[in-house]
Order: sequence, then structure tokens, then C-alpha cells
Amino acid sequence: MVRIQNRIALYTRLYKSFKKEERLHIESATFLFENYPKALWFHPPNEGKRRDWFEQVKLGLMGVRKGVPDFIVLEPNNQYNGLIIEAKMKYTYLSKAQKQWKERLLERNYHFAEFRSINEFKEIVTEYFKTVPFEKYL
Repeated sequence: MVRIQNRIALYTRLYKSFKKEERLHIESATFLFENYPKALWFHPPNEGKRRDWFEQVKLGLMGVRKGVPDFIVLEPNNQYNGLIIEAKMKYTYLSKAQKQWKERLLERNYHFAEFRSINEFKEIVTEYFKTVPFEKYL
């Protein structure tokens, strides 16, 4: 619990320096940490433009992929193998690479969802976790 309080305190101090989508990511991660502390999930640091071509090449060689969704929850429920969530701001849509990821994930029986607000994120995650059979992980 102290770790979460430290995260919130740091976030509060730095709030104005974050872009809107970054704030949404931080609020979403905080919600997962607080409400599902044992759940297996992560946020890949894929977003944003890289500084130069060398950085892009290096990361590509290391396996960084375009279009990877923002939140990956590796907890199966009664219907799906996991929950994949993409944050989008108002008036933004999935890129071609993100659409390809979505299609491939749906083929593999993952639940894919987009959200544009913290309330939408909370609703998606809460609804999904209602049917996760492994309560000891949550």
C-alpha cells in the first residue's frame, strides 16, 4: 500500500508535466495496482516517437513492435485468454499497425478494448475481472 501511495504522491507533484495520454496511462496503471494487486499485467513502453533513426533501428532489432497495445492483462477469464486495452484520446483512432494487432489478438481469443477516459478503463477492467476464476491472483 505504501508503494501505491508513493506513486500517487509523485504523480500529483509531476501532474502538469505529463501529456494528457500519459496522465491517462498513469491513472489506469494506478487503478490496476490498487484494485488488482496480484494480477499479472504490464504496460509496454512503446508509445511516442523515438529521437533518431539509430534509436528506432536499435529498438526494432531488440524486438520493439509498432502498434502494440497499451495494457496487457495476462489473466484469463471464462471467455478470453486475456485482456488487451488501448488508450486513445478524443478524436484519435487506431493506426494501421494497431488494427493489425487487434485483429491478431482477437483471432487468438483475447478481449480487445479501447478507452478514452479513466472511467471507461475502470468499467472495462472491472467487467472483465468479474469472470476471472482465479481469485487468489487478484
